[in-house]
Amino acid sequence: MRLPGVVTPAGVGGPAVPTVEDRHPTEGPTMWKLLKLRLRTLVVLAVLVPLVGWLARRLAERSEARHDGATTTSRVLRGVDATTRKARALA
Repeated sequence: MRLPGVVTPAGVGGPAVPTVEDRHPTEGPTMWKLLKLRLRTLVVLAVLVPLVGWLARRLAERSEARHDGATTTSRVLRGVDATTRKARALA
């Protein structure tokens, strides 16, 4: 019995081996998985970290303007901003 997309080795009675076309797109060599992981990490460091820092800084400024000075929330947001700046300096 032949299954579609399955090739048997030289011997007819050998175990079935899936062809490359039958693999799911995410099932690839380990090298590509590692490359994708590094690319995702780079995107997070290059795009999301500065965006979070910018948003935290803006929210801290609005909170301080509304309450006539620093609040606990604005101090925490300033700390987040400082942490994101350090993370960008490391990357």
